[in-house]
Amino acid sequence: MQQLSQASQAVANGDRNQRVPEVLPIQEIQITAQAFNQMAETLGLSFQQIEVANTALETQVREQTAQLRQALEFEDLLRRITEKVRDSLDEAQILQTVVRELALELGLQGCDVALYNLETRTSTVYYEYLCADYPKAEGKSMAMDRVPELYQQLLQRQYAQFCLTQPLLRDFCEDARFACLACPVTDDQGVLGDLWLFKSHQWWFNPEEIRLVQQVANQCAIALRQSRLYQMSQAQVKELEHLHRIKDDFLSTVSHELRTPMANIKMATQLLEMSLERIGLTEATAESVFRYLQILKDEGQREITLINNLLDLSRLDAGTEPYVPTTIDPKTWILEGAAVVAG
Repeated sequence: MQQLSQASQAVANGDRNQRVPEVLPIQEIQITAQAFNQMAETLGLSFQQIEVANTALETQVREQTAQLRQALEFEDLLRRITEKVRDSLDEAQILQTVVRELALELGLQGCDVALYNLETRTSTVYYEYLCADYPKAEGKSMAMDRVPELYQQLLQRQYAQFCLTQPLLRDFCEDARFACLACPVTDDQGVLGDLWLFKSHQWWFNPEEIRLVQQVANQCAIALRQSRLYQMSQAQVKELEHLHRIKDDFLSTVSHELRTPMANIKMATQLLEMSLERIGLTEATAESVFRYLQILKDEGQREITLINNLLDLSRLDAGTEPYVPTTIDPKTWILEGAAVVAG
């Protein structure tokens, strides 16, 4: 009984390997010892199962914690990239930001962005960020028909993940082997290009990384559209400014060209009036002639006034002449305006 008591205390203290001899002089004690040993074995198995379950649970907790930490880091990365590309209207800066941030934050061996020319069916690498000493691909173009299955998938807005073991897709990968992820840069208006990410062929891109790259590619497409709309608007503004200058030059030239003949007409009218008076013709003796002469003078002066007003308006519009306010009599101004309209 003392051995059984000591073994029970040892089991209670955590010694699950404790046993007692089952060959004892008293049958009741022998049966009790056998029951104790069976209980100890069962308890040991239970503890082993608990330890296995606890280990699995700890592993699961670590994995979920790592996934949560990665999700938070990816969310922060997406926010930073989005803020940077949305704040920029420079297409080059947008593309450089995207490839640099992805390459550094995801620990890639390289990342590049290519833009498509769907008319010529070519893909041109505009910017890249390499974390190793590989030949450059920036500025190189590749025909989409070289790998039609891949580009058909990308043009359908689907990503592709594969292992690159030969220089088929990119000329700069002659001696390197990569795990590649190609993701289309797309929005609701179409596919603008693609992002290529490169890892060692021993690794692969998990679903969280793929989802992040897709979201970054979408934000990149939106920023590119905004940049191109801004560039188009700037080009239109410059074109309008150019047309405005042409219009001002035309009005100025035409106005000056018209002033010379109108001045000559006015002078000729005055000389004609003086000549008529010199030969003895007066308004009383040649009423119709002087009436026509007066019409010629009035209309000539009217044209000269219109040309001067046109020149003043063009100078004011161009900002070459300051606006000087003057005091007018509204009654006189209205009467003169009505007379001009009526005449």
